[in-house]
Amino acid sequence: MNVVEGPLLRPFLPGQKRPGGGSGHGQPATAKEREREAAPHAPQFQLLTGRGGKFLRLPTAAEAATAPRASYPHSGVPDACVGCHYDAEARRSAVGGHSFKLLDRPDTRPLVLCTARPPELEPLRTSTRTGSCARCHGRLGTLNARARGDYDGDGRLEGIVDEIAGLLELLRAELGRELARLALRGAGGELAASVTVADERLVLADAECRPLAGPKGARVSLPASALLVEKAAFNYLMAVRDGSGGIHNPQYLVALLQSTIVELEAARGEKRPHAWRSLP
Repeated sequence: MNVVEGPLLRPFLPGQKRPGGGSGHGQPATAKEREREAAPHAPQFQLLTGRGGKFLRLPTAAEAATAPRASYPHSGVPDACVGCHYDAEARRSAVGGHSFKLLDRPDTRPLVLCTARPPELEPLRTSTRTGSCARCHGRLGTLNARARGDYDGDGRLEGIVDEIAGLLELLRAELGRELARLALRGAGGELAASVTVADERLVLADAECRPLAGPKGARVSLPASALLVEKAAFNYLMAVRDGSGGIHNPQYLVALLQSTIVELEAARGEKRPHAWRSLP
């Protein structure tokens, strides 16, 4: 399989036929252009390998030339996903096991895929299922290992999950401001206050994360004029749906979230000084 341009990096769209039969995965290479509203679907591989997010603007040639080299710290783990999520300790665990969940509580509710509510990261933050981490990082108390810097700029050096949660909160606030400015509405006059996932597509929703209905009951997508908001919402929801709180690839996710926040600010004419630290 070509992991650079292969089907795992193309959008999943239920009901869309693919060459050779079936539907969903394995879209042709042009699928991204045809279906820009496709939601991030099972983005763990993309995050792990440092791709999948959307530029709000393309970097200039000078920026690209001086940009730090990307780092994919966990992509070289032996046996890939299985090496961390299904090692000897995980196989013996009655909690994780074949579920691939490195969590202390097996009944943890799924993450809410909506920009109106912060993701519930406490089960991940407090998880003690760190056995597979020990061979590289030593024995950790929880998965929320100490970050290398203050990535969200709140003046506190916290765990990786805490720092990513802070960046997600900053981006969530930016998306709320942009949606309020756009004042988009559903067919019944309901104000769009968030972006959520329905049928694996990004759609507008109210403050309670209920998708808005358009003409004839169809879901309401973001208009082409709101492309920056759509890309920013995609990046936010990809980070949430990845489910690792940044652990899969802190370098990539920190850079993606920070740049998304900065570009949304710049689009409305603001240039805020941020005290956060960027990863090399």
